[in-house]
Amino acid sequence: MLIVVAAFYLGSIEKGGIWVPSLLGFISVFGAAVAANVLYSIVYPIEAFVQRSDLRQVWLGIRWVMYSIGTLLAVGLTYYCMVILHVTSTGFNL
Repeated sequence: MLIVVAAFYLGSIEKGGIWVPSLLGFISVFGAAVAANVLYSIVYPIEAFVQRSDLRQVWLGIRWVMYSIGTLLAVGLTYYCMVILHVTSTGFNL
């Protein structure tokens, strides 16, 4: 996610200088962070249930797929937050 944030920030410097996020942007990002934490926390009970069920062997085979989906979701959410911060602070439409 650091790469996404750094690339977006460096790209915005080339387009018009350094920007300072607005309060609305921070509130939007806070809401997205809460949603990400809720999604992250839901996984633990599901993981515990599947590990103790008959689906354990199947789960071990597709676990990396679920990890990849979660990582892509996190990257997308990070990009979304960067867009929200940039648009609310500059009024610039991407």
